[in-house]
Amino acid sequence: MAHMENVMSKVLRDYIPYITMPFLDDILIKGCHVEAKDETVGPNECQRFVTDHIRDCKKVLKRLEGAQFTFSGEKSAFGQSKILVVDHLCRPYGWKPSLAKVEATSAMKEEYKSVTEVLRFLGAWAFYHI
Repeated sequence: MAHMENVMSKVLRDYIPYITMPFLDDILIKGCHVEAKDETVGPNECQRFVTDHIRDCKKVLKRLEGAQFTFSGEKSAFGQSKILVVDHLCRPYGWKPSLAKVEATSAMKEEYKSVTEVLRFLGAWAFYHI
């Protein structure tokens, strides 16, 4: 995993953190700021955030293609306002744990009989307390 993270960071270094923030093989391409949503450009009055996002996607995909990465069209999603990444729902105003993980953490036992069970709970709590 460390090797994959290192390779992704090297390939996309010119775009981190302004356009993208890769996590292993997940590459999120950032959208616009809220205040830029209504600005239009060009003769067709296309919204600037659309043209900027398409330009950013093209940059990232071209860089990855140049590094001979492969893509899965089936796993790719473009133009999303929210997306689930490593059990966290990422949205324009931040991220939060997925509902399924919150429910799983809430359903954990209240009594623990071994150190392993306590460590499992503490690990989950540290990850989801935010």
